[in-house]
Amino acid sequence: MTFRDFRGWPCLLHRVGPLLVCLWLVACSGLGSYQGTHLDPAREVPPITGLDHESQPFDSDSLKGKVVVVFFGYVFCPDYCPLIMYEIAEAYDEHLARQRDEIEVLFVTIDPERDSPEQLALYTATFHADFTGVHVADTADLEILKTRYGIFAEINVPEGNTEGPYLVDHSTRTYVLNRAGRLELAYGPDIEAQALARDLRRLLKQGS
Repeated sequence: MTFRDFRGWPCLLHRVGPLLVCLWLVACSGLGSYQGTHLDPAREVPPITGLDHESQPFDSDSLKGKVVVVFFGYVFCPDYCPLIMYEIAEAYDEHLARQRDEIEVLFVTIDPERDSPEQLALYTATFHADFTGVHVADTADLEILKTRYGIFAEINVPEGNTEGPYLVDHSTRTYVLNRAGRLELAYGPDIEAQALARDLRRLLKQGS
C-alpha cells in the first residue's frame, strides 16, 4: 500500500469519527434501550372496564392519547403492592412533574370481593391523589384481563380458617400502555422510579 492510498483517510475519519464516537457513547450509556421489557410490536390488550374508586363507570379506552401505567394488586397486600406503588408514585410525582397531564396510573384490584371502590379510594390516595383505583366486578372480564396480561392470581386461604382473612398470591408486574392503548412495556417487582420515569419520558416523545 502506497502513501497515495492513505491520502483520503484523514478526510474520511474527520467525517465518520464523530458518528462513531456518538454510537459508542450511546452503547456505553444505555440510552438506546428501555429499562423495562419492551414489546415490539406493542401488544393489543382488552380495555379495562368497571367502576373507578368514585364508583363511576370506567373504561381505559377513554385514556387513549395518554401513556397509562397499570398495576394489578389488592388493598390488603402486605408486601409487593405497596412497595411497587411507592416506586410508581415517586416516578410520577418527583421525576415527571411536567408531564403528569399526559400520564395516567391505574391500580386494578384482583380481589374485587373485598376491595370496594371506597377502599380503593383510600388506598390509591395513600400514594397519590391523581391515581385511579379500578374495580372490575365481572369475574369473566377480570379473567380475560388476567389471561391477556399474563397475570397469576390465586386466593391463599389459611388452612382451617376459611372464614378469616386471606392473602392473594399474585404476579407483581407493572405494565405500560402507549398512547394507542397497546401494551408496550413491562417491569418486574424490582421496578425503580428513575428507570420508570426515563422510559415514560421516552415513550411520551415517540407518540403511539
